[in-house]
Amino acid sequence: MKRTPIAMIVASAFALTAVFSFAADTPATDSSPSMTEKIKELPEKAKDMMKSKFSKADKDHDGTLDKEEAKALPQVLANFDAIDTDKDGTVSADEVKAYGQFAKRDKDTDGTLDKDEAKGWTPVSKNFDAIDTDKDGTVSLVEVNTYMMAHGSPSAKNK
Repeated sequence: MKRTPIAMIVASAFALTAVFSFAADTPATDSSPSMTEKIKELPEKAKDMMKSKFSKADKDHDGTLDKEEAKALPQVLANFDAIDTDKDGTVSADEVKAYGQFAKRDKDTDGTLDKDEAKGWTPVSKNFDAIDTDKDGTVSLVEVNTYMMAHGSPSAKNK
């Protein structure tokens, strides 16, 4: 299952958008926080920005995007079927977030993560064996989202 050139582009787009947004907010003079502090702020800014864009696209305010609403987020629309792991015709913010995390870590672009690729994604690496329901030594995005919806993310449960 090789779909990850697009997945890598989506993950990169999320990261670049956050970086450019951050850069636009940073003054040219350096009376601001240190570079280390600025770098620590990046993940939070990226999360806030994605949440804001997702919320704006969610016209019916049900916490999910259908394909029509996803048109406002072209990178989500382009990967909609891959992101919609429960195949209910909508994507939640948690599914979008998991897809971005998954794509960023799937180094060999085979559509699965082995234990080494899952390192650094704490909820997945910590629960890898439980998530790997087919016991093939890898986890798919479907396995990750299924586990997270059952055990983790409160907003995924509300979907």
